[in-house]
Amino acid sequence: MSVKRHLNLEQLERMISAERSRIRALRKMAFIRDLYLGYSVKIACRRNYITVACGYLWLKQWNALGPLAFVRSRKIGRPRKVPVSKQLIELIKNSRSLKMARESIKERYGIEYSYRQILRISKKLEEERFLRNDL
Repeated sequence: MSVKRHLNLEQLERMISAERSRIRALRKMAFIRDLYLGYSVKIACRRNYITVACGYLWLKQWNALGPLAFVRSRKIGRPRKVPVSKQLIELIKNSRSLKMARESIKERYGIEYSYRQILRISKKLEEERFLRNDL
């Protein structure tokens, strides 16, 4: 099986350097780079410490979708019971305690969150707000 050249080698190198923080995508792109450089699938797998079956799977994904093959498009995990909205954010912010926030959410949405889950939601909101302000 041969590799489709969706990108030239220079574009692939730039994409690899941009994806340094996402290790899974980086490993897959390094494997594709080895194929671009002329290594066989078996040798490229050995160089990247993956099985040959995994290598052929990654190659098949690359040939079908190109660079989009290694970008996660689906969300993992169970969806939230209540989507995060401005109303929910205000509800948590305006509550003086976790207990009040929990009761308000139960009253408004009919869903009972644990105290730990309310803390997680509020921390996540703080992180998102910090990142938006940081950029």
